[in-house]
Amino acid sequence: MDLRELAETVSRILERKGSSPVQVRRVRAKLELLLDALELASEGPNMPSPLEHLESRLDDILQKLNLRYLTENSAPREVVELAKAGRRTEAVTTYRRLVGATLEEALGVIRAIKRGDGSA
Repeated sequence: MDLRELAETVSRILERKGSSPVQVRRVRAKLELLLDALELASEGPNMPSPLEHLESRLDDILQKLNLRYLTENSAPREVVELAKAGRRTEAVTTYRRLVGATLEEALGVIRAIKRGDGSA
């Protein structure tokens, strides 16, 4: 997933969570500005990479919106074990119960665990 697709995904999540259209447009505009700045940024010896900077900013945005980006690394151990053992339905159900995620979010995390890439 490239950075523009990630920005669109964040916008879609906000829309699904019931955020106002104005809030969605503001976040989308800020993400676009951030992406443009990252494309122009030159990497210095003491500067974080553009990707690290973007991840940091997205973490801030998600935290302010009270949203979580969950991966294998942040999934409960019990869920990881169930998923890796091939017990997908139990893993999804357990994840939803423990975290309060939607079915779609839980499936995304379980797929990431199965792929072993650590990203939802």
